[in-house]
Amino acid sequence: MTGTEPVVRPPSGQPEPRRLARRRLPVALLALAACSAPAAPPVFPVDQAIGAFGRDPASPVIARSTDPAAPDYAGATAPSVWSDAQGLHAAYLGLDADGGRSILAADSQDGHAWTKRSAPLVADDKTLGRPAALATDGGLFLFYARENGSGGTDVVLQGGGVVVPGADEPAALAAGGYYWIYALADGGIHAYASASAASGYRDQGVVLAPGPDGGFDGHAVSAPAALAETSALGRTLFRLWYAGTDVAGDTPSIGLAGAFDGVTFEKDADNPVRFHGDVPSVFPLDGGFGMLYSETSFADPSDISLATRP
Repeated sequence: MTGTEPVVRPPSGQPEPRRLARRRLPVALLALAACSAPAAPPVFPVDQAIGAFGRDPASPVIARSTDPAAPDYAGATAPSVWSDAQGLHAAYLGLDADGGRSILAADSQDGHAWTKRSAPLVADDKTLGRPAALATDGGLFLFYARENGSGGTDVVLQGGGVVVPGADEPAALAAGGYYWIYALADGGIHAYASASAASGYRDQGVVLAPGPDGGFDGHAVSAPAALAETSALGRTLFRLWYAGTDVAGDTPSIGLAGAFDGVTFEKDADNPVRFHGDVPSVFPLDGGFGMLYSETSFADPSDISLATRP
């Protein structure tokens, strides 16, 4: 990865966000309104993000329901984790027996054992897609993909409108002085940046594309998971875990890419970091990282499992 400064173009009509110094202080991420602020991005003496994730033997940790009337009877998939003073939380997509979709939630005190909430975050809507939760000092922003009337998908904000037209499978992040949405569009993963969490996202272009033939992601990339951490030198590192497939219809695996500016990503030479996984969400856990992910593909969801990187 290079050590260049962010080259983000500010959204039209908005002031230029403040530039961060080359040697950045830790960026305070993720705070829920009315809750005490959580810690800044994790600081590690070595790069803990790089390396394989091992499946937790207790998986699945968020299993689809055995009740035919439950909103996740036909599948639980696409987790998005956030944290606050009360613990860890995950929004996820539930599919019911009649083809309906809901965005559901589960909570955890330790990141290993998860308890489902009884009430959905977004109730029965067949147009729903992957959720992306972003907690800020202004409250919790819940983005999600939703089918539009043109046969495609948009990224929308709950309680608001479309924030990224024509995109799918979003992940959300606050880092480097900007708000970011990473999402699938036109066969690649794009970055969208804004000075506001609620609107004004501007396309920064493709930041991850399928790899060369023969690689685990040679056919397609999808489902990014965004995280920022602080290096031992005090620099902000952007991480994208993502799903890749080598041939059409094959089971996805999960890879890793990193950048210092949010847009110039380099893939890990040892990818994939998790075989047979899709739609990841990565979060600090036990001094390393945890990953909630779907063991089966997004098109054929079953349960959500946990993998860890010590």
